[in-house]
Amino acid sequence: MKILEKKGEKLKNNEGFIQPPFFLKMGAGFTLIEILISVTIFVFITVAIYSVHALSQRAYRESETAIEITQNGRVILDRMAREIRQAKAIAMEMPEEQAEAANEIIFQDGHLVPAFTEGQVQGAGVKTIVLELSASDKNGYYKNMFIMAVNPANGETQTKKIVNYDGETRTAQLEEEWQTLPVGWDYQIDSSYYYVRYYRNDQDEVWKQVFAYCFTGAGENCIHPLVFVAWNSASSKQEIILEEKIVGQYASEMEFWGRRLINVLLVLSKNGKTLNFETSIAGRNL
Repeated sequence: MKILEKKGEKLKNNEGFIQPPFFLKMGAGFTLIEILISVTIFVFITVAIYSVHALSQRAYRESETAIEITQNGRVILDRMAREIRQAKAIAMEMPEEQAEAANEIIFQDGHLVPAFTEGQVQGAGVKTIVLELSASDKNGYYKNMFIMAVNPANGETQTKKIVNYDGETRTAQLEEEWQTLPVGWDYQIDSSYYYVRYYRNDQDEVWKQVFAYCFTGAGENCIHPLVFVAWNSASSKQEIILEEKIVGQYASEMEFWGRRLINVLLVLSKNGKTLNFETSIAGRNL
């Protein structure tokens, strides 16, 4: 005998089994169209979320690239502008028009006072050198100058940049370590004619080079003691590289033109992003 329950409640048959509710009976459930619609909506939502994420990542990468390019451009131009503004002379024939612009610039360093001293090394540490008592007793006097130590036994030379100087002890602090401690060697400091070159290499890097022109008394190869000369000296001369280091990257183009007012165009590119930087520099001593 079947017992009927209230509408919406479960039904029991005479064997005592519970029958499922009407919406779970055989044949009930989602239709194919309903499933397809659900899957389509899910796919659209997934694609939309992925597209938004991809766009945000792309915008972030482009912003990061632009920031890196801008930082490189500012560092390069700020350094060049500061040094060109103090230059004593432009050591090359500069074109007046951009159509004939040069891809490098060479000028005489104007930051340092002319100084000359030589003698025998009195002592040396890994990154220090002690000069003779005849050297300057003024603190910081030789800062940013270059000292060349020469082994009198075999002519071996080492050139280092001075980053600080103690006039009381005649001790110079160096930017880099000695390869060989130059104890007993001869030394020479001559800042009379330091020249700076900014140029771009084949890897789109901007480099700064500090060098000097020199010749011996006979006008032959440069040997110790060195005699530095001006860039436009009529004497036979050659370059001695004192320092060379990278100052920036991503420079696809670099141009210089103008004589008293130096114009600089710098084009930096990375990952398809290109920015142009242009400035004009009035030399104080030109």
